[in-house]
Amino acid sequence: MKKNFEEIFSEIYTNYSEHFLQTYNKKFRNCLKLLAIISIITIIIYNLAGINSAGFFAIAGGIIIFFLVIKIQDKYIEDYKKNIISKLVTLYHPKLKYYFDLGLERYDYISSKIPEKFDDFKSTDLICGKIIDGLDFKMSYIKTYRKEYNKNDKNDFENVETFKGIFCCAKMSKTISSEIIIDINDFKKKDNLNRIEFESVEFEKKFDCFSNNKIIALQILTPDVVEQINKLCVVLKNAIQIRINNDKIFLRFMSNELFIPQKFKNPFDGSSLRKIYDAIYISSNLVEC
Repeated sequence: MKKNFEEIFSEIYTNYSEHFLQTYNKKFRNCLKLLAIISIITIIIYNLAGINSAGFFAIAGGIIIFFLVIKIQDKYIEDYKKNIISKLVTLYHPKLKYYFDLGLERYDYISSKIPEKFDDFKSTDLICGKIIDGLDFKMSYIKTYRKEYNKNDKNDFENVETFKGIFCCAKMSKTISSEIIIDINDFKKKDNLNRIEFESVEFEKKFDCFSNNKIIALQILTPDVVEQINKLCVVLKNAIQIRINNDKIFLRFMSNELFIPQKFKNPFDGSSLRKIYDAIYISSNLVEC
């Protein structure tokens, strides 16, 4: 049985927040203490041996602290993902698993047929499992890049980010012999597809829907489903793209990195975890419809 966010957050906060925050606050405080010690020693060396020796010691000490902070930060993010986000996912649905070091296959992304030209594909933070009646659900954070070559040197290129955000794909419990496309205000005639209109004014302002079978499209995109799509846009402050092909449904929306705690912000304030929960909740509900 799925739990609501308040239940999940309460359990995570009660069982994990104190130990997690104490552990890493102590480590970062120790870094500050080390910085203070290095500063004091630098002043002493400056008075005894001059600016050159003091400068060398200060630079060496600064490099040590820099790499120490990076190491602590990397471990902080890893533990946050392995313990906090993983717990959020399994509490939401016991059949879903979270793998911070895995992602979707490039083939899964290309299968959506969402028009995009890209060369490189990166995927992390995989959430997957069978959520209802054997429905195979996969969700991941992805980034795609296109290579832009220097006109004067074909071996010199720059990776330009073309998309970053959440991508979901799922195999539906039934097969439909139709194609449905929902795009962001893209009123362009699609090959062999007709535009479908909906009663929702909010939906019509943001999206254009196309299909080769209006009856099936309206059977799938019921008023409740349309409302879920509208809600997802509001929660994530971004419009989404949806493709339904035969027995597969694909969903994509732009987003900053959801799975990394924001700097200088308490990871247990609820807002960051709420965004992750909403992304999973609405996306999984959408593919279940």
